[in-house]
Amino acid sequence: RRRGGGAAGAAAKALSADGPPPFSWDTTKDPVLAAFDAEQRAAIEAVRERVRTLMDDGSEPRIAELHSPVLGEAAALRYCARFTVAHAFDVDAAAAAIKTHAEWRVEKDVDALIDKWHDSDELRQMNQFFAEGVHGVDRQGVAVWYERDGQLDPKGLLRAYSLEEFMDFHIYWTEMGRREALAHGERLGHMPAPQVIIMDLDGLSVGHISSEGVDIVKTLLAHNAANYPEIVRRVFIINVPWVFNMLWKLLRPVVDERTQKKITFCDSDYLDALQEEIALDQIPRELGGTCAACAPDVTHCLGKGGVVPEYMYRREAGGAGADERHDSGEPVTVDVARGAKHEVALHVMAEGTTVDYRVTSLDYDIALHIFCDPLDGTGRFDVVEYARVDAHVDAVTGSFRCARAGAYVVRLDNEYSRWRGKSVTYSLKRTEPPPPAAADVVDAANAALPGKQRRRKKKGGGARGGGGGGGGG
Repeated sequence: RRRGGGAAGAAAKALSADGPPPFSWDTTKDPVLAAFDAEQRAAIEAVRERVRTLMDDGSEPRIAELHSPVLGEAAALRYCARFTVAHAFDVDAAAAAIKTHAEWRVEKDVDALIDKWHDSDELRQMNQFFAEGVHGVDRQGVAVWYERDGQLDPKGLLRAYSLEEFMDFHIYWTEMGRREALAHGERLGHMPAPQVIIMDLDGLSVGHISSEGVDIVKTLLAHNAANYPEIVRRVFIINVPWVFNMLWKLLRPVVDERTQKKITFCDSDYLDALQEEIALDQIPRELGGTCAACAPDVTHCLGKGGVVPEYMYRREAGGAGADERHDSGEPVTVDVARGAKHEVALHVMAEGTTVDYRVTSLDYDIALHIFCDPLDGTGRFDVVEYARVDAHVDAVTGSFRCARAGAYVVRLDNEYSRWRGKSVTYSLKRTEPPPPAAADVVDAANAALPGKQRRRKKKGGGARGGGGGGGGG
């Protein structure tokens, strides 16, 4: 990171020296705080006073909004107001809820969770299957959150991920949203308005609804109510199909009345409703907007979701399990039922890894297909094209080189057979390349830098092109 310098550094020093501006209810720039009447303000202030010594040791919770060096009490009061409003201005209940939330953050170690998930393979993998994210801003300059729930594969997600993983994924993105809200507020001079959420149900069907999935959604809703109250201003649920009536009957009892009043349901004629909060040029093209940031030839600017591959299913959910490796070269025999397939995934991180394979079957042929789902998300490609092979006559052998990091999936496919199951024996042998020399690692890192910033140490000399001196940074 660059250390403070120039105008930005001078501003930061001045800010830290002067501290945040004094807070006044009458002059606050925060439209949310300004809207409270005298009695409500008194309740919020009472909660704020409780929070100063809320924890068992008499300390204040370590929550970012309570310690903003830029917004000071304006951010702290806004944070307390969220819980106070959620508990109908009951001071005792609001203070107790904040304490419970603060204790949960310590027990969950939320900051460590963010560090663990940030830029991780797990996050990138889950992001592939959740068609959601921020796009554009609303009329108050706040980023809009979109979810395209009809594009999900709920059964696949439930088989691939545990409830804990769902929760951690949800916590990560909610926390990142809260961090961005605080950062945006510090740039703006006051905390931004709560967020607008668009939930697109196009494609939602009976197949999306299961008791396990409904239970998880209920758990997430209860978690949000307890830990992130009043962060949403409006919710637009668009392209509502008939099947949603069934789902809403199951979920409505756990959605509090305050939140229900923020929801607007729309059919396919939703643009006028969205434009109450969002300008047309901030709405994605795929939803009928004119956003210039959307490439004209991109049909899934928000992410497309999609089917979760079976090789990602957890063992207890009927899959091989992503951590189960069959790459030692030892033969493994499996029964592939009629009309079914068996998949084995090798998760390869080292480019240049080679895999040798051998497949035999008993009495009948089998189809072999090997493909890669690259980690960079550029799209699946075939390694060995699908073909029915007479593995009962001669062993099918071969090898391939892994050009990219990702999941290399060996599929033994018997879906074409209506009458016969197959007994298939396979072996896979992974050979990883030797680690690169240290000098090669440095060269590769330098090659990724812009030309003027490249630095490589010569033998017996200084930095190439440095001219003697540190050269900034």
